[in-house]
Amino acid sequence: PRNLKMNGENLTFSQQVKYLGITLDAKLSMKPHVETKIKAAKAHALKIKSAMGQLWGINPYLMKWAFTGIIRPALTYGSITWAKTVQQEGIKRSLTRVNRLALLSMGKFRRSTPTAGLEIICDIMPLHLFIMAEASSAYLRTKGTSLYREVPTARFPAVVNEAEEPNRGALEAPTANNERQAWSQPTIIRPSWECPRTATTQQILRDLNGSQQDLFYENPNYEVSQVRQTQAGLRAASLPAPRGRSVVKALSKAKNFGHRYVIRKHLEEIQFEDTDTDRMDPVRVPGKGYHLYSSSLNKGKPCRNVDLAIYTDGSKIDGKVGSGYCVFRDNKYYTKRNYHLPDTATVFQAEIYAIKKAAEWLLQQEYSWKTIVVHIDSQAAIMALVSTTYTSTSVYETNLLLERVNKDNFLKLRWVKAHVGHEGNELADEVAKDGALLNDEILEDSPKLSYNGLRKQLMERHYAIWKIQWTDRPDCRQTKLWLPEPNRKLSRDILRLDRKTLSIIVQLITGHNYMNYHQAKTDPSVDPECRFCLEDDESSQHIVAECPALSYARITHLGSTFLELKTLDWSVKQVISFLRESHIDRLLDPIACDG
Repeated sequence: PRNLKMNGENLTFSQQVKYLGITLDAKLSMKPHVETKIKAAKAHALKIKSAMGQLWGINPYLMKWAFTGIIRPALTYGSITWAKTVQQEGIKRSLTRVNRLALLSMGKFRRSTPTAGLEIICDIMPLHLFIMAEASSAYLRTKGTSLYREVPTARFPAVVNEAEEPNRGALEAPTANNERQAWSQPTIIRPSWECPRTATTQQILRDLNGSQQDLFYENPNYEVSQVRQTQAGLRAASLPAPRGRSVVKALSKAKNFGHRYVIRKHLEEIQFEDTDTDRMDPVRVPGKGYHLYSSSLNKGKPCRNVDLAIYTDGSKIDGKVGSGYCVFRDNKYYTKRNYHLPDTATVFQAEIYAIKKAAEWLLQQEYSWKTIVVHIDSQAAIMALVSTTYTSTSVYETNLLLERVNKDNFLKLRWVKAHVGHEGNELADEVAKDGALLNDEILEDSPKLSYNGLRKQLMERHYAIWKIQWTDRPDCRQTKLWLPEPNRKLSRDILRLDRKTLSIIVQLITGHNYMNYHQAKTDPSVDPECRFCLEDDESSQHIVAECPALSYARITHLGSTFLELKTLDWSVKQVISFLRESHIDRLLDPIACDG
């Protein structure tokens, strides 16, 4: 490449560059970045592990928090740009090792304990799947913004139909002068609704001839048929063909590359429906006409002696969401309204919706020169409304309505403490709960799905994929008897145990323990026969569900003489009690067995 200078000094070329924490390599493979992040994650996990022993140190629950709250977020940072690399088998194995290193630091387990079994027991999703979930979340979060509305990247300026801009002229051969002039001007990314589907031949030539090398673009608006027509036009006009590989090959490959394309394809594969959310581009509103009683944030008491006192509230009962408000005029009850909202709405959205409907009611009444105080028992809703930046459509619309009310009145917001006997707040709470139980149709202006709700649905879909992958695995046979699918509640109970007890439970569930059945696999001289009944192999399944010598302890703690582990509704407390009474915990105790 030609030497470049800046301020009289030569600029050195590099194969890698770090920008905003992401290492970009010359081929944009992102592999060096992923390998560096994996190496750093392992180093952090080893530092935490070295600070404690296998049976002493912080409890497993906090160990999981250290991994999921510190190490994993650092590893998955910017994953939307490099998620495509986790599909490589080598990267998958490296990510699995990171998970295994964190899981093994929670207790003392046998070296043969399968990583997949530990992930299910501790409810830690495989890293390659979690990274795709995080990248998909980032994709959906940024999709509705002005920078990512399915428009061409900067190297492909927004396409304009030749008929709409006749001044562009007919097909002309690119020269050094007009090429330099075209690319010296700033590239403007136009919104998606301003980008037609077709491109002129002149633009294709300008965009492709302007590059020194083939670049793969994320979302070009050029069709292959158009490119073939362009090539035919070049031959007819005896114009030079674009440099580099063929235009058709470059553009056809362009449709199969790009970090956002990879995520979009992934969402199609898992059949995740992309729905509109309440999120919008940030809008700054530095000044407001209405104000907040800041002192109310400390006292939480309602305001007396005002023309209109409005109390709003939102409620969610058994998955049903309701919203409502009540109005007091001259300290006397005046009216109330309630509304039924979609089940996907959050309590925060219900609170905002109640304020919005109260503002609409005030506008309908056409009040003027009135002192109006809106009492809200949600500080989150108040802070969202008085903020100078809005990212939620419903909050922004509510702010506009409040401004209209304040135009002819004196409007104040006030926080009131909930469930302490304030008449207006208690009534608003009842109204909102009644709204949740209504069977009315959902109103058209009901709040859209929040981004957090969409992210929750996305994570649940990836949990479902994890469940399918777990079920289809040919290994981990004994673990599947106890946990046929991920179970957050059981995992949470297991992780709250101390390290020694957790080690015992993990050995029992996975079957990788010090019982004769597993010992015989590692040492052929060991007899796998059960030491209690001398009738069958001494495995976890036999001890817990079948051994006749332990029938009394089994029926006392697990509720039956003989069990079927696949259908057993068990709790961690029950299993621990059974192990201790039958003294099986001594066979699983790593210290006792090592001794």
